[in-house]
Amino acid sequence: TRGVAIATLAAATPQPRVYGFTSPGLGVGLQSGLSNQQMSLLGFVLMHHNSYPISLPSLRWRATWVNDNQYISHEDLWDLGPWNAAAARGELPRLVHDAPTHEISFRRTWQRHEFYISGLRKNDLSAQVDPSTEIKERNPKDIALMRAFVPSARLRQRAARVAAELDL
Repeated sequence: TRGVAIATLAAATPQPRVYGFTSPGLGVGLQSGLSNQQMSLLGFVLMHHNSYPISLPSLRWRATWVNDNQYISHEDLWDLGPWNAAAARGELPRLVHDAPTHEISFRRTWQRHEFYISGLRKNDLSAQVDPSTEIKERNPKDIALMRAFVPSARLRQRAARVAAELDL
């Protein structure tokens, strides 16, 4: 009976909620380049409280706006240090290596970003996370995310090699 009680307890324990993008990643269904994918990620972050982590394996960036079948992992493109530091301060959700338990479409996060931007343009910043509040400045998550977009060491090394080859 003890084994049955433990199995019942394990089955009753809720699994942690982890959000992620639907496969294959950012930019699916829209011709979107790097900036549009960054905006969509902001929409994603604005949709969720920092208590819910983001699945790092689902955070894949479309390599080119022209074709929809080449994706790059988040850690190959961006340095995780600035994001992790912002997450430790509670400014951004944590990135975890778990598979998502809840998937969000790129289109939905894009729409959330557009809602936020239209609020900024109207100077009615109640379009932030909580529609019941009026904030007179940009959402702190917006600022934290922009600071977290630091190119990865691999990308910086490649850029330095190209610059040297071109004698820049």
